[in-house]
Amino acid sequence: MRRWATLLAVVLLSACVQTGSPRFEADLDQAARINTQLGLDYLRQGNIELASSRLNKALEQNDKLADTHWGLALVHAHYGEGGKARRAFDRARSLAPEDGNIIASYGQFLCDQGELDAAEQQFAKALSMPRYTTPEVAYGNAAACYQRNGDVARAEENFRRALVYNPRYARALRHLAAISYERQDYLRARAFLQRLEAQGGHSLESLVLGLRTEHALGDRTAVQAYADELLSRAPDIGTRIDLNTGEAW
Repeated sequence: MRRWATLLAVVLLSACVQTGSPRFEADLDQAARINTQLGLDYLRQGNIELASSRLNKALEQNDKLADTHWGLALVHAHYGEGGKARRAFDRARSLAPEDGNIIASYGQFLCDQGELDAAEQQFAKALSMPRYTTPEVAYGNAAACYQRNGDVARAEENFRRALVYNPRYARALRHLAAISYERQDYLRARAFLQRLEAQGGHSLESLVLGLRTEHALGDRTAVQAYADELLSRAPDIGTRIDLNTGEAW
């Protein structure tokens, strides 16, 4: 971060000295790219206020960078500003019509707006992009969208598709385990949880699910193993759940 800040200061100083020249335009463009990257980094860290500040500064310096508009779309979406988010997404997509990350992100936005058919079209479009390198994420986002809207069958289908591209995709394994558990298909839930454990992908929630699954299967040794792991990660977990059954107190 310090390196970016230093480079940004140099770029801006150079720009101030050469106002009106081609070099000035190039320096402004570089400053906009740096501010955009900083803004996206802040977004990933969950610091929305700083992200907004950097991205708006980048927009002042150069309004033709797709990533700047994409970042601002995510900021507006976070604040519930649907109209502004949609316009920013539209601008980002017009500047980079083959950017699978922007398209998939737009699909997620549409899903959050309840526009499921339109969201599915965007996810499919992202997946068709030759340079889109994380298809499991698009399938995972689509699955989560359907799950939030009560379509468990389509959620399961898309999580399974995600695993075709990345068999180690922890998000899909966790959700498929939970879906199997809810169907009382405890052996299948166990299988997904074992795959998750093999790659060190357990969260507290999946450990609790594992404990519940093994309780349902009657394996007391496995129940104790899950309880021990939960206690090692969260020593106060016993105040919130029954470590024999996994049920909340």
